[in-house]
Amino acid sequence: MPATSDTTGSTTGYPSNVILGPNKVIYNERHISDHTWPSTLILDLRDGNWLEWSRRLELFATRIHVFDYLNGSLLCPDASQFPAAHSIWRTNDRSLRAFILEKVTPDKYDAVTHCTTSHATFEALRIRNEQLGIHAQVNLIHNTLDVYYDHATSLAVTTKIIRDAYERLRRMGKIDEDMLLCVFLVNSLGRDFPHLQSAIYNMADEPNFSAAKALK
Repeated sequence: MPATSDTTGSTTGYPSNVILGPNKVIYNERHISDHTWPSTLILDLRDGNWLEWSRRLELFATRIHVFDYLNGSLLCPDASQFPAAHSIWRTNDRSLRAFILEKVTPDKYDAVTHCTTSHATFEALRIRNEQLGIHAQVNLIHNTLDVYYDHATSLAVTTKIIRDAYERLRRMGKIDEDMLLCVFLVNSLGRDFPHLQSAIYNMADEPNFSAAKALK
């Protein structure tokens, strides 16, 4: 039996927890969680793990049918015309946003907590990580230079690790020379001046950040 909807969006012909919104889009509340998410996979600029983190988040959102919330293609229904669908959309989006914020470092949380939707939060994180990709690039180079062929590991396995790192680095784009200097400066503070290192990392989220500002 096909579903019908009244002015509130309630339906007949579907389970009671299903609501029809604009263009007959079906809405139902979702509890957004993933017990398989690695506890160590927390978005951190210094780990350079944006590609891995965002890929897993996108696959997770796709698997539980909330990817349209994440990419912003599913707009919030009008509250006056579809109050029930509007309420469910808001509930699902808040749940997804909370899930995202649970998977970032405190400094990232503070930087995007003003974003009111899961899509806006994800995009703000994307912009920050892509703009500050130099940290991820240098960390990736550093880690890859620590990879060596040895007798205990297949040559093919080690080659794949190096090739994968190269492909990740290539997708990050060209290295900005000014930011490269900044990374060198920040890295040199790590042993004896960790408080200054943290301060500069926090400054790096500011617009128009440069090595000149780090040197002041």
